[in-house]
Amino acid sequence: MSDKAIVIDKDNIKTEFVLVDPNGAPLYYTLKDGERLIFEDIDVALRMVKPRWTDETWEEMATPKEVEAVTAKSTFSAKTAPEKLLEDRVVYLEDMVGAIQHLTQIVKDLQGELAALKA
Repeated sequence: MSDKAIVIDKDNIKTEFVLVDPNGAPLYYTLKDGERLIFEDIDVALRMVKPRWTDETWEEMATPKEVEAVTAKSTFSAKTAPEKLLEDRVVYLEDMVGAIQHLTQIVKDLQGELAALKA
C-alpha cells in the first residue's frame, strides 16, 4: 500500500493530499463526512488543477482558463509534488553535508591549535 493518498469529497473532487500509515489511515488529517481516500494514480491527480475521481481514473474539471491562470502564476515546475519534495530534501541534505564538512574542519583546526598550545 502507498504511504500517500488523495482525499476526495462527496462529489469525488480532490480536497487534500495526505500521508497515510501502513494500514491506510490518514496521518495528521481527519476525514470529514462524505470524504474518502484514493490511492490510485496519485501522480496523475497532482498534475491537475481540479482533479475528479471517476472511480477508474482522474479527470481534469478545471476550465482551460482556470488551468492557464494557475500555470501563469505558478513558479512550480512541471514536476509532481512528490518529485519536488524529494528534490527539496536532496538540496537540504547537501546543505547539511556542507555544514558538517565545515564543522569538521573547525574541529580539526581547534585540535591543531590545542596541540600547539600543549607543546
